[in-house]
This record gives sequence, C-alpha cells and structure tokens, in this order.
Amino acid sequence: MNLKPNLIVIEGDSQGRSPWLNVPPTVAAQSPYNSDLTIMHRIATGDVVKAARNCRRQPIFDLWSMVIGQPPPVPGVQDSGEELTCLTDAHACFRGIQRPRAEDNDGSNVIIYVLRPSVFYVHDPNMRTVAQLRELPRNLVFTVFVRMDEPFALGAGDTGIVTHWQFVEAEIVGSIFLPQNAGTRYEERLW
Repeated sequence: MNLKPNLIVIEGDSQGRSPWLNVPPTVAAQSPYNSDLTIMHRIATGDVVKAARNCRRQPIFDLWSMVIGQPPPVPGVQDSGEELTCLTDAHACFRGIQRPRAEDNDGSNVIIYVLRPSVFYVHDPNMRTVAQLRELPRNLVFTVFVRMDEPFALGAGDTGIVTHWQFVEAEIVGSIFLPQNAGTRYEERLW
C-alpha cells in the first residue's frame, strides 16, 4: 500500500505564468496633451514574458516597481515603506524618438514619459527573496515609451500602449533631471 500523499502545486495563472508575470492590463498616466488629466494606457507584456523565458527578470521588476508602482509579487518580498514611483509620477513628457518604431515610420507617434524614482527593485536572488530594493544612481532617469493609438495630434485619442522602458543617463536642465541630450534625442517636449 502506497501511503505517499499526492501533492499538486498550483502556481501561476490559467496560462501557467508566475504571479509576477500577471501584470495589470492598464496603468494610469498623465495625458501627453495635458499633465493635469489622468488617462489609462494598456501594458504590452509579450516582451516581458519572452525576457522571463530567457532568464532576464529585471525588465519585469522594473515594470512593477517603476511603472505600476508596486513591489513585484514574488515570495518573500516585503513592502519596505519606501514609496515606489508609478507612471503618474512622470515629471516630463516628450514626443517622437527620431527613429522608426513598429508601424510608426519616424517614431513621431511615440510618447516618452520621464521619471526619477528614488528606489526600485532589482532581481537579486538570496536566501530571503529574489527582489531587493535599491536606490537609483543619481546620474539616471527612467523612461517609459508609449505608442499612441491614434496619430499624435492635438485632439486625437490620448490612449496608447506601454511598449518599453529603460534607464538613460540624465542631466539637470533648470531644476529637473531629463534624459541627456533630450533636445536631439526626442522631437519635442510636451510638458
């Protein structure tokens, strides 16, 4: 007689993904047309899932801790009490990336939000958790790219899809941190 229990571990969603890959379908942001208005953008997750399959965890941790504004939902992570940055905390917004992007022949339909988080989570496995809180180096800003649903024009639709995010070197312009060479890197500053 076999007395071994049959244990079934159920983890992830109906598609077999881990909880940290189950990002919300949308995220709040300031309108590129008016920073006083809050809008919703969809989040593209295909590249994040592909990166996770290739053992690259940092892009999803960046998405959770600097776009969504929550600790990544991984075992052992504790909310440190530090306030995380989310997309509505952007302090600058640009349009146009000066190069083709997907169906956009010249990148002019891409909006770039600029954030200056104080802390973020990094993927750093140890005995307690794989998510470790770190301070942002002073010489960096975090940029989030949104491809707009409608061609960019005043009065056009103001929703889009968050496609990419990355750290870039920063410079102080006036009293705020902006991406280095923002004047030549992007077509125009919106706010």
